[in-house]
Amino acid sequence: MQDDKRNLSEHDDLEDIKMLLGDDDVAPDNADALLDDILKEYQVGGAAANTDPDALLAELENLTAQFSGDSAAAGEPEPEAAVPAAPDEPETVEAEHMQDAGAAAPGSAPAAPAAAGEAPANPPRKVSAAQRRNAARRSDELQNEIARQVDAAMDERRENSGKLPKVGRKKDGEYTAAPAPQPVYVSEQTPNGENRRISDDLRAFRGIAPDEAAAKAKRAVGYYSWRCTITAILAVLAWYITAAPTYKWWLPLFISYIELPYIYLLILCILQVFAMLMSVSLIADGLRNAVKLNFKSETLIALSSVVSLIYTLTIMAVPSGIGYLPFTPVVILGLFIGLFTRRQRYKSIRWSCRAAARPDGKYCSVKGMRDNEGRVRTVYKTAAHPIGSDFMNALLEEDSGERIMRLFTPLAIVVSLLFALIASIGKGVPGCFLYYWSAILAVSVPCGIVFSQVIPFASVSTKLSRIGVALAGARGIQDISSAEAAIVGETDVFPTKMVTVNGVKAFSGFTGEKVNLCALSVLKASGSSLYDAFAASLPGQPMSLPAVEGFEFFETGGMGAYVNGEKVLLGTANFILRMGIRVAEGINLKNGVFIAINMQFAGVFSIKYDAQPSVRRSLTYMVKHKIVPVLAVRDFNITPQLVETRFKLNPDSFGYPELEERIAYSAIRNTDMEEDCAVLAVDNLHSFGEAISSGKRVQSSVKLNRVLGYISACLGMPLVFYLLFMQSYAVVTPANMFYYILLWLCPVLLSAFGANRR
Repeated sequence: MQDDKRNLSEHDDLEDIKMLLGDDDVAPDNADALLDDILKEYQVGGAAANTDPDALLAELENLTAQFSGDSAAAGEPEPEAAVPAAPDEPETVEAEHMQDAGAAAPGSAPAAPAAAGEAPANPPRKVSAAQRRNAARRSDELQNEIARQVDAAMDERRENSGKLPKVGRKKDGEYTAAPAPQPVYVSEQTPNGENRRISDDLRAFRGIAPDEAAAKAKRAVGYYSWRCTITAILAVLAWYITAAPTYKWWLPLFISYIELPYIYLLILCILQVFAMLMSVSLIADGLRNAVKLNFKSETLIALSSVVSLIYTLTIMAVPSGIGYLPFTPVVILGLFIGLFTRRQRYKSIRWSCRAAARPDGKYCSVKGMRDNEGRVRTVYKTAAHPIGSDFMNALLEEDSGERIMRLFTPLAIVVSLLFALIASIGKGVPGCFLYYWSAILAVSVPCGIVFSQVIPFASVSTKLSRIGVALAGARGIQDISSAEAAIVGETDVFPTKMVTVNGVKAFSGFTGEKVNLCALSVLKASGSSLYDAFAASLPGQPMSLPAVEGFEFFETGGMGAYVNGEKVLLGTANFILRMGIRVAEGINLKNGVFIAINMQFAGVFSIKYDAQPSVRRSLTYMVKHKIVPVLAVRDFNITPQLVETRFKLNPDSFGYPELEERIAYSAIRNTDMEEDCAVLAVDNLHSFGEAISSGKRVQSSVKLNRVLGYISACLGMPLVFYLLFMQSYAVVTPANMFYYILLWLCPVLLSAFGANRR
């Protein structure tokens, strides 16, 4: 093997062989002997290597037979291809093997040559294009297998001998070790596999794009808005008609229960029927779900409306019966609650999908790391990626109010029926059964539970959509609300435009161009956002940067690599001094990037970090609400002390893990393992902080509404039952029952304003 015939790849292989044998002084002329030693020491295909060409050819054929699945003997020689034929004629190959039927036995005499004019006993064999491709594939597989076995043998020898791989710069006859691969966080948590249920009201939104869902939800919001308005007006009219005689308010002369009871009851009946027509979809869904034993809040509202209407018609049909006023205003108010719940649910879908309807379809997801108990403790942002169907499915899932009402509705129906029977039959007034049952059902709808999430979620979604943030439904809100730490990166704390890099000041005879080139190369290899700041601030950048070898981070506040064979160190002044390099006198920079080339101080860059007001507000909110911002930074200048100086915050409130963890957290780009808690149209700390704070406020409002709903559910029906059982009919009036519902409705509505205020 001659040097002038050796190409670059062969030279690299020779270097690897020399390193494998631990002998760096072997001349290129001895490469053949060196290769023979390798083949003798390591076996290819399980057989001992031999320098004899025929034996080597047989070994190669054995490997070929293993890949092709041929049953031919390992010692058969490979057929040789003939010269290609003309384009119009099929290509032929002279066969060197006798057919099995005419093959001579070992040791027999050779076959006589074919007579003249006779067809040859061994005619040329035609080779199709498929056979040629198959042969080429077997050849490639053979080469790959040989290369794999040789690489495995070299790796084994390298591990046993303690030799290091060839990386970095050659120094004192040995190559420096490569840094360990930088850790990359990969979550071990998989999405929760529980079977989640899509809300019945939102089934029509399954499988459609966010922009289409936003347009469809907008039409639904308009449809229910005017129906809610009419129903609310009807509820107020019914309340005024029933409350006016008590407070001596004005009423037309024909509206009098004492003088014209039929007209009075007919007016109330018309108001309720009109309200039920406005809520026909709600009542139809409630009754249909009841037949399917799929009880929801609509079922309870529909049942209350039907029972109240029957009771009103009974009074009108049987004048001699019980003449107590029906609870029409309370029933219409319940219909308003059901309609308004649907409106708010569609409103949250509208604004969330509008925020997720970006033209390019790419968003940053807010995801959470779960602990051993399955709860999210730390949230982080992913890289921008197309929004998937998982987010839409999470947005359409049932909220906590719907899940609770599935359990509460059948219980409330049974309890109200038992209370009505006990109060009526127990007191010997079975004719009052419908009156008692309608009264108990009128207060059975706990608006705190029904409104628990739809009210605050819709309110917050409207605000978040303006900045391109959307929470991932009930599940995302619950996950993000339990977070105790948030991973923030370099661009979150100091965006690129807030970092200013001044020109380099070179020392030790180095030129500014060379110092800039080395600094940019190392920073680009580091993956730090400081490279973008350098690239944006430094003029006259080269078109391409040289390859970097042997890059590594240092815990003492710096990084290093080999650029064009020269060792480059980049870091703080303290890092350069710790590396044994003397810094020029007269340099006093708190935030600077110091660079050394070949262990000589080469230059320094002055850097200025400015605080952005929106970042300050986000960090202040996190610290105030006990959310620990974890600084996952690779920029050695960004420390809790710098954050304290720029943002006036306590450095103990920030998380600053070890170097390995910071690098691992800053490399999080996983978008498949965890479920989305929210999506962000803009990758910045302001949107990230708004998503976290909004999720926590919504969840706090949900918890408060649940408590209010539980209290109203536990007090409402037992209290009405007690008053009816004691026959305190003067207290159980439609107006008083109306006030009771409003008493529990107002704090739930007010909680939405609290969820929308930061």
